Amino acid sequence: MVASNSFGSDTTSQTVTIGCVHAAFISGSDYSISVSPVPSDGLLSVHYNLDRANTIVSVKVRNILGQIISDEKVKLAEKDETKMLDLRRSPTGIYFIEFNVSDSGNAKEQFKHYTVKVILE
Repeated sequence: MVASNSFGSDTTSQTVTIGCVHAAFISGSDYSISVSPVPSDGLLSVHYNLDRANTIVSVKVRNILGQIISDEKVKLAEKDETKMLDLRRSPTGIYFIEFNVSDSGNAKEQFKHYTVKVILE
């Protein structure tokens, strides 16, 4: 990229590399969750990087109409773990994956709620 002002000075040259994003990614100060590949044939890899081990994550998949396609609880023994999510029996289209991560292990636990959009081709 070359930029200059109307007098032809202050020219800057910079190389910019642009890559394709093939994952849906959400993150915060103490967590990240990525879903790949996007778009997908239905077999998705979900990578969790959470602030603590032994966490149970509720994973719901909804279609574009809001209907629940899949609803499961995933037990993560480690803080950094990858699990597979199989949606290959679902028709092509747009889906929303909702993640509810428990904040604590007590009876009045709070949940963090995250949603990502994926496309099945």
